[in-house]
Amino acid sequence: GLAQPLAGPALERIVRRVEAGLGAPAWPPTSVLEDVWRSLQSVLISSAFGLPILAVLFVIGALFPPAVVVTVPLKIAVTAVLITWDLCDYPLSIRGIPVARRVAFLADNARAVFGFGLGLALLSLLPCLLLLALPAGVAGAARLIVLLERHDSAEKQARGSQPAPPALP
Repeated sequence: GLAQPLAGPALERIVRRVEAGLGAPAWPPTSVLEDVWRSLQSVLISSAFGLPILAVLFVIGALFPPAVVVTVPLKIAVTAVLITWDLCDYPLSIRGIPVARRVAFLADNARAVFGFGLGLALLSLLPCLLLLALPAGVAGAARLIVLLERHDSAEKQARGSQPAPPALP
């Protein structure tokens, strides 16, 4: 549980390098304490929302074993969302984006970020592999966020150059 917050400064350096390689704007440097604090906030948010859901699914599966047909896929889905939040939060928090806007951005791009997280959730079924893949996951999240931002920006520009549809009566 402490591995990610303690690795926060190193993971944020990975994000900055990936984004620089993609030509994204550089974000202001931050202190090590700020990096650790942001990482800890991310873990606390995901734990506050994800752990109760996983606990309920565990209890349902323990009390009614046939329910595992439903609870196991739901656990994988919840894990995918948690992993997505943890990894995608690094590139978003570096920008100083408030938590509510980070959540909204991920919700607006739910299919892409859920697919990213689902792959990593399946990888996490192998013990300790996700911890070893954490740096690659953060690099992938940084790349994904930059590409999603560019896509969103291109869509907004395309909508801005087109005439507005007629209003419905």
